Amino acid sequence: MNQTNKEGLISYLLMDGKKVNESWETLSKTFGFNNGESARNCWKAYRNNHLNKTQIDNHYEKALDIIEEFEQKINTEKGTASTTFLSSKEVLTVDEIYKECKMDPAKWVMTQIWHKKRATGFVYSADFKLKPGNHIDNVATIINEVLNKYKTLYIPTKKEDIIINQNFVDPIAVYISLTDAHLDRLTTNGRSLKDATQQYLEVVDHLIMKSYCCNLVDEVVYVIGNDLFDSDTYFSETTAGTQQHSNSMYYDAYEAIFDMQVKAICKLKQFCNKLHIKFVPGNHDRTKGFYLVHALEVYFKSDKNIVFDRGAENTKVYSYGNNFIGMHHGDTKPEALPLYFAKKYAKEWGSSKFQEIGIGDKHQKKSWDLKVKPSDEDMNGVRIFMTPSLCDNTLWEKNGLLDTGITAGVCRWYNKYEGKTGELEKRLFLKD
Repeated sequence: MNQTNKEGLISYLLMDGKKVNESWETLSKTFGFNNGESARNCWKAYRNNHLNKTQIDNHYEKALDIIEEFEQKINTEKGTASTTFLSSKEVLTVDEIYKECKMDPAKWVMTQIWHKKRATGFVYSADFKLKPGNHIDNVATIINEVLNKYKTLYIPTKKEDIIINQNFVDPIAVYISLTDAHLDRLTTNGRSLKDATQQYLEVVDHLIMKSYCCNLVDEVVYVIGNDLFDSDTYFSETTAGTQQHSNSMYYDAYEAIFDMQVKAICKLKQFCNKLHIKFVPGNHDRTKGFYLVHALEVYFKSDKNIVFDRGAENTKVYSYGNNFIGMHHGDTKPEALPLYFAKKYAKEWGSSKFQEIGIGDKHQKKSWDLKVKPSDEDMNGVRIFMTPSLCDNTLWEKNGLLDTGITAGVCRWYNKYEGKTGELEKRLFLKD
């Protein structure tokens, strides 16, 4: 940018001041700057160099006050706002801050406030977030519209059309839990939502086809949840409010993942007499996951051979012959889970011979026996197994030296009478 533009901006501000409704971005375009921040820095540099060297008359002083008095940025896409203003008072009440920031407390909630002393007073900076009910695109409304427009073409599979491998005699249950997929997460390799959902379906297809080839598949347990989505809110935050970075807008992610699960369930249903859908809430997407499984249950309500267990509680269980499988996301102390399941699901636990508990959360594969030792002579074991993540790496994994882990989906086979008989793993080979 040339000197004439700099001088033009400075002359303009000295003569008229910066109007309240005039942004630095507008001024940058008028005077040829690359962006608003460059224009503002130009003015700040001039002000700092001349404030103590030049005799400031009343007009210049007034212009300076106007420039520093009020700055506001509102992001309608994210529903956030930041405001900076100058005040002669060091201490302001919350009501006074909202008034100075020109923000409606009925629509906006203040998330951060700070101030510091300047020669001309005190500079305040406040950040705001739109309350959910006041956002221009209410999440619940959007989801309802999606569900109302989504017309089901699903036709239940007839009993005679179910594909059963008659080369085997002993029936088994296949347990599929693809944990920590984070399908709409922005990754360092730029994985798109389309790529992520396609990879997910490829894993489901591989696991059920290989299971069919080796077994007489009686039932399939398919776990949905476990951080399938990366975020839970309009603002790309987890359920607890931790900021995330998404590869798509929330409504695109919801529709794509809903459609993906419809395809996955239709595939799995072809290879078993009964399909059990278990919702296990994750710490990233607790409410969004619940909405998803509820919508899937409505979609498949005509198929009586698909059984949904979609309660909001953190734990789910499945019993098959002598087998007890407890399910939890894993964001807790794993060693506390066996006693919890034994107490809460005493009937199912007591009638089983083999007890296992499946978890995720830590993005790795692990299995261990928890030893309970009431006396020196009595030892019993409960197996806890942790399934790996299907998610690509982000800066969080790279910075924590966790980006060399194996990305994979795992299924387990359970004989009705003998317990676990096998395990199958499908690995994803992602870009470096």
